[in-house]
Amino acid sequence: MQPTGQALSECGGYALISPVEASQLALLESFFALPDPAEASAMFTLIVTSIVGAFLTGRAFGKPANLVR
Repeated sequence: MQPTGQALSECGGYALISPVEASQLALLESFFALPDPAEASAMFTLIVTSIVGAFLTGRAFGKPANLVR
């Protein structure tokens, strides 16, 4: 948006934005958009599986490592 120097009381129209600003707003809006339920469920499953998998992998390699000590 470009300043015009016009007082707010004298403005009778809408603020127009440039194409660059419009694309930035669309990108910003996509960051805050709610995901589809299927997508959210898949992301939750991926995160939980990763955490449980890392824990079980640590336990599996930790038991033999403690026996060697």
